[in-house]
Amino acid sequence: MVAKSTAPSNQEMVAVTTDYQERIGQTRLAHGRSVEQQQVDFWRYVEQPEIGCWEWQRGTRGGYGRVRYRGKQLRTHRLAWYLAVGEIPAGFLVLHTCDNPLCCNPVHLWLGTNRDNLQDAGAKGRLGFGHGSKTHCKYGHEYTEENTYLYKGWRFCRACRRVGGKNIEELEKP
Repeated sequence: MVAKSTAPSNQEMVAVTTDYQERIGQTRLAHGRSVEQQQVDFWRYVEQPEIGCWEWQRGTRGGYGRVRYRGKQLRTHRLAWYLAVGEIPAGFLVLHTCDNPLCCNPVHLWLGTNRDNLQDAGAKGRLGFGHGSKTHCKYGHEYTEENTYLYKGWRFCRACRRVGGKNIEELEKP
């Protein structure tokens, strides 16, 4: 049995956001294209299988889908959230549960702060500069759940922390 997505259909998303745009008087945009037409154009370039990620099929930058909407360049997952769910509060990011930067499936997206994003990346071993894939600290202690803690989005070794003010260069590797 194939599970069906609980995300609203394209027609439902267009109807809801078009109603909102009409209420605030923003129905026509640059080049004479209506908000509704821009929404239809957007979803046309999102591959939407019944299950899994809905991937953006057009332009990208830095691994993320990019699109012009209402005169602004936006990341496609942010526009997908806006069209499917609504406004993105100030100070919040649209994050992926699937870790696929091209995914526009509203079911795979969630709102979080920059801190949430860093903690999510750290927990999944994706912290930048290649460090997220390291399995041991520079002194050879394994990064296990018991021996690792996160601080401001960075991963630290508890064993190294326990030595406190001692000269860390003199520590022996385990």
